Amino acid sequence: MKGFFSKRKFFSSFISITLSVAFVASVAFASTTISTNVQTDGTLSVTGASTLTGNVTAAGTLAVTGATTLTGAVTLGANLGTSSSTPIQFGGNVTVPAGFGLDTAIAGILNLGTTTANQITIGSSIATTTINGGRLVVGGNATTTAAGALSIQGKFGVGTSTAPSLEISADSTATTTIAAFSSGSLKGGCIQISAVGGTMYRMYVNAIDVATTTSGHAGIIALWEAGSCK
Repeated sequence: MKGFFSKRKFFSSFISITLSVAFVASVAFASTTISTNVQTDGTLSVTGASTLTGNVTAAGTLAVTGATTLTGAVTLGANLGTSSSTPIQFGGNVTVPAGFGLDTAIAGILNLGTTTANQITIGSSIATTTINGGRLVVGGNATTTAAGALSIQGKFGVGTSTAPSLEISADSTATTTIAAFSSGSLKGGCIQISAVGGTMYRMYVNAIDVATTTSGHAGIIALWEAGSCK
């Protein structure tokens, strides 16, 4: 009878230990749900993936050492900046509220498309692009489309970086040449000016003009007549 109770006690203890180990293992390897707030005075470290279905509020600095992917809309209440040379990459459009824009933290150069971009589009067909103050420096050719036009309210200078004093001026270290020609067949160049009274006059060379000795020298005489070039 004593041996029976000893064996019964052994099996009871064995079952209790087995159930305890299984319970601890299930708690350790299963997810944990906390229905109330969690507050820690130290560092909260998470080695695995974390899924947050609600809002996340950080009163201090949020430091991320790895790549960060944001698939939804990102709203910034203050400036977005980087303290190193590591670029900030965007997979979609960057939209800023009216009255705000892109700028450098301190006085310096703001680079757009200087690495891999082969085309930069500024504005739309109905937008007005304004460059305030300073200078616009073009390192290559500046062109417009066939439907585009270049209108200047101020003075226009060619061949110099000095602000021109005349409405249109050209400067060169050699012979300064102004060309007026047409790429069309049987077309020519024309110069149009306005008289003091407002009458338009045009100057051109007729296609049938030949060399002449008028005024004592040989050459082509340009024709001045009333009217516009076009």
